[in-house]
Amino acid sequence: MLAKTEAEFRRAPEGGFLFGEGWLYFCLDADVYGFVLWGAPTAAGIGGLVRVLELELARPPHAAFVDVRALVSITPPPFAELLAYVAREFDGLKQVVNRVAIARGDGLTGAAVTGFLDIASSPFPATYFATPAAALEALGVLRADEVAAALDDAQRYASGIPAVLRDLASYVEGHLQDATIERSAKRLSMSTRTLQRRLAEAGTSFAHELQSARVTVAQRLLDETTDSLTSIAIEVGCASPQHFSALFRKRVGMTPSTFRNRSRPAGPTLAPR
Repeated sequence: MLAKTEAEFRRAPEGGFLFGEGWLYFCLDADVYGFVLWGAPTAAGIGGLVRVLELELARPPHAAFVDVRALVSITPPPFAELLAYVAREFDGLKQVVNRVAIARGDGLTGAAVTGFLDIASSPFPATYFATPAAALEALGVLRADEVAAALDDAQRYASGIPAVLRDLASYVEGHLQDATIERSAKRLSMSTRTLQRRLAEAGTSFAHELQSARVTVAQRLLDETTDSLTSIAIEVGCASPQHFSALFRKRVGMTPSTFRNRSRPAGPTLAPR
């Protein structure tokens, strides 16, 4: 897979990819296009993806592969961008995309992805898979394991984050209360020792990544809900509110309360869940 400019991709998309904030769009060959999403996409980021998605509307009928395992959260504005695109191009998508294979993660984000096509009244049939290789194989892609690895390399190039950290974060953020290195390694289809080695090569450890995931999810809950600090501490798997506060302050440089109030206007603006 080669990184291409948009002009190069327009002329000859096969074997190339484009990327932007939290997304990568690619073309394996004339028969398979697709995209990868990670992190917490913004409306602006998804807007950039939508703009390049329109490139394939002029291409012959093809299948699509979508990898959303590494999504951390999905908020209404980015969803609205995709929903508007599907609604606007419904007839065109129905003509050029004959089937979709989606690799999704566990937890609430994975469930949200499943519900997206229902909300959008999907113009094409979609099937869900636990791994990219299984999804690609279902689309008839030869050497699916190698292609999945090449896409991981492309996504790593695009995000600057090693694939093992991306995949680990995707799993751990959905299992903060019971994540262990053994369970995580099994979910990532590798031995515990291999996971430990790869994390060491990336300059980190399982304990560090687990703490990072707890803080990441806590930041989202502090921003998006009015849940109590005690409730959030429990949800992210901290042993006590005190432990949660100490961890958050160490990683973010401020207390959870200060973080929540840093830019919030006076008066309640968020509804409790």
